[in-house]
Amino acid sequence: RAIVSLVFFEAQKIVRKISSESIPNHLRDSHKDQLQSGDGIGYKYPHLYPDHWVEQQYLPDLLNGTIFWRPTTQGWEGKKKTQILKRRAAQIAVIEESKNENPLLSIVDNDPKLDSVKKWAFSNLFKEEQRFENLAKKLWENIIFKRNDRVLIIIDSSILWAFSPIQSIIEGGVTIVTSSTAYLEKLALQLEFLDPIYRPTLISGFSKLNEGIFTNQKFEIIAGRINLQEKSQKEIEFMIESISSKSTLGTKLIFLFSFANIGPARALKSLIEKNKVSFQNIHLLDELIDLENTWLDSNRNEKKLLETLEQFGWEINLDKWEENLSLILDNKIVSRWFDKKQTYYKLLKNNVSQEVLDIVRQLLNTYSGYHLDQQLIHFRVRANLTR
Repeated sequence: RAIVSLVFFEAQKIVRKISSESIPNHLRDSHKDQLQSGDGIGYKYPHLYPDHWVEQQYLPDLLNGTIFWRPTTQGWEGKKKTQILKRRAAQIAVIEESKNENPLLSIVDNDPKLDSVKKWAFSNLFKEEQRFENLAKKLWENIIFKRNDRVLIIIDSSILWAFSPIQSIIEGGVTIVTSSTAYLEKLALQLEFLDPIYRPTLISGFSKLNEGIFTNQKFEIIAGRINLQEKSQKEIEFMIESISSKSTLGTKLIFLFSFANIGPARALKSLIEKNKVSFQNIHLLDELIDLENTWLDSNRNEKKLLETLEQFGWEINLDKWEENLSLILDNKIVSRWFDKKQTYYKLLKNNVSQEVLDIVRQLLNTYSGYHLDQQLIHFRVRANLTR
């Protein structure tokens, strides 16, 4: 009770400071002004959903993402702690991976400390969380854990991808390897919410797998949510060589990675065709589509990954599926794509004239408020070490 009281008074103090902030429209009384201001439209009644919880914004924009309550390990709070951690991990996955999934359609910088990232993430995570949770389930689909399994997980973004083994393995152990110290520090902050007894071991860099307590360590399961777009061929080879040396005959390997299938120009052309609008410069979009496809293909390293796995004796089974998404265009998003630091702007600037740049930007602004198609292609690699 004392802890709850402290949390209540702290929340009350914060709310008083920003009392002028408006309540989200969907939480307002729909009987007063629904037609004029949209009050109450889009509200989801939590008790109609599993566990009486549903993804929607409850706090004003300025407070969205604020954490008021940090549960202890005792009683009812202890039972809710893991559930809350999983939701937060899904939210972090939304922020961290929004750029990696489709670099050409990037909305935010890959830095959750930036205000622009927070604003985008917390306005979109409610619809994205479930998508990432489903992907995490796909990663571990049909994997049965034993209590004494030793599991190695390769991740950089969020502990969401490690939740299944963390919850399932008691006597063995879970080790997470990241590609840099910066990623390790981010994951360490997420893991602070877990009881120390359940926290996995964190290491930075594959070379650490042959040091200290890991010198003679072997793993029964190796898995990862891999961002291949950031890995060179040498890095892929070193990663596979490193994990193969920590495997035995029968070790199971599962990798999940994703690529964008279309860029903005192709999505824009599809939008124009859907709305049956005549556009005399449609040939410009066709040229840009070829440019985007070439760039996207050059950033896909799945063939190198699969070839390297086979070289090290892994027998591979590959699942592949497409996911269709959409993005609501607005002027802020378009301005972001055409920021000089952005991948898409650099691609166009280096390959097309300023006139074409202006035409594309004008077209995107014309369709503000429309849904722009996105398509991702996901790969799930399952492999067993055979030699």
